Amino acid sequence: MSPRGAQRAPLEPLLQVQQRRVDRAVAQVRDANQRVLERQREREAARERWRHAEAARRREMTALERRSASGREADAAPSGEDLDAPALLAHQLAQASSALDWCRARVEEARKALETAALDVTHAQAALAETRRQYGQERARHEALFTLAKARRQEEGRARLRNEECAIEDLLNARLTEARRGSRP
Repeated sequence: MSPRGAQRAPLEPLLQVQQRRVDRAVAQVRDANQRVLERQREREAARERWRHAEAARRREMTALERRSASGREADAAPSGEDLDAPALLAHQLAQASSALDWCRARVEEARKALETAALDVTHAQAALAETRRQYGQERARHEALFTLAKARRQEEGRARLRNEECAIEDLLNARLTEARRGSRP
């Protein structure tokens, strides 16, 4: 087959294959969009958990400050009837301090989870950008192939029209020649 004949291979099967690739790329973009939305929801949930943990830490901090302040007031006020008040206050402060430490640990866990979720969103967005880039490439290939097929169909249509015009012209010339021969004696 000549190089020109190789260029004349039917483009329709190639267009169908390329259309399937474009359809697959569109589905991948939709999936990537969905993953980004899921990661964003997860990040917002992590942010909300962090906010709640931070609010709990602040409440514990305020409670510890109040207990500490009330303990200082109790130390300043003479109280002969309750000799165990400093020990009780020390115990309460130790419990409050433990609760505050626990809250700090929860805040740190929530902060790390939030950072991880934010990183997951970033990765999902990068994957989405790559998927969109691939879709753009597939779409460009499809458009180029479609344009080539359209140009080829137009060229074939013009060639067919020229052939038909030539055939009609040949037929008219043949009849004209026949008519001239028939009119000669």
